[in-house]
Amino acid sequence: DSERPAERVLLEHGGRRFHVAASATAVAAVDGRALSVWPAAGDAPPATATLGVTDVQALAWAGDRYLVATSYVDMDRTDVVILDRDGGWQAAWTWSIPGQVRELRVRPGGREVAVAWTNYRATDRVLRDDRKVEVISLDGAARASLDTAGSPASIAWSPKGDALLVAMVGNSPREQGVLRLAVR
Repeated sequence: DSERPAERVLLEHGGRRFHVAASATAVAAVDGRALSVWPAAGDAPPATATLGVTDVQALAWAGDRYLVATSYVDMDRTDVVILDRDGGWQAAWTWSIPGQVRELRVRPGGREVAVAWTNYRATDRVLRDDRKVEVISLDGAARASLDTAGSPASIAWSPKGDALLVAMVGNSPREQGVLRLAVR
């Protein structure tokens, strides 16, 4: 008894790589620096903008006003850019993570972001091995930081936003598992 879903092509991809995000009021797609935002309902054309960042790697809504995007800079830096709908999709805040973002999730309520990131470098010895999960406000203020035993591979907020789940991967049993962190 399942119905075939209604289909509407919003944007032809032509071999490009898009990242998408949806809120209660809008859907967004970004290809590199080209952003398109449609109303969640109806057939209105998209609002478009060219972003002032390098290629976007991830996209998520923080409420209905802000889009959170990540932009890889180099092995030691990924920028998190908060795009403001009311400001024509220009950056309201930009802050940097000192490594590579593995996953980013907006906390229910949209005022904070959890970021799982790593930074590993080795030659004949380990020079750097950062494995972290941080909770950061939209303006870049640090709220919480946790070093994890394993590499944080996946994160998720509880529906109330009072707990953060972190799935870790690694070589030893100590580095593998799922953490549940109480967050105030």
